[in-house]
Amino acid sequence: MAVRYTIAIAALLMLGACGTTATNAKSNTKTKITAQQDRLAPRDLNTGECGIFVWTADPARRFVFFSQMDSATASWWSDSGEVEINRISSNGLPSFGQLPDQTYQLPDGAALKLKLNDPEDVDNGTRYRSGAITQTAADGWEKVVPVSGIAACNVKPVGAEYSMRTIR
Repeated sequence: MAVRYTIAIAALLMLGACGTTATNAKSNTKTKITAQQDRLAPRDLNTGECGIFVWTADPARRFVFFSQMDSATASWWSDSGEVEINRISSNGLPSFGQLPDQTYQLPDGAALKLKLNDPEDVDNGTRYRSGAITQTAADGWEKVVPVSGIAACNVKPVGAEYSMRTIR
């Protein structure tokens, strides 16, 4: 019995060792980074703001893309972490300030294309049941990630909180 408790305590101590601490250069605050960090942090919309939120279409449902209405930039989760990218073109029927077909330029000059399909109206937004993020490397190879997403606006009354943490 004592051996079982010793193993459980050792496992808990090893799990606690998985986290490390890093300093955020912008705010000089400490952020806990764990081995599980493989997606964008949750984003909040203030009242009247709109944005597009995109997740991988796999069981992990990782939050990998975010752009606010009226912004020519987006946040994308790459293999090396969060990257701010610049939109170079967009197409399609607008939904809550976002177009379902957008192309961005990566910092290395390569292209990243977001294509969302199968729109469905939901409260204060449009859900896209399918889509893909296609990353084209300089040598021409493409990496395609199946995704789904939602374009939505925060229309809650002043004082009410709203974030994508509440949308599943």
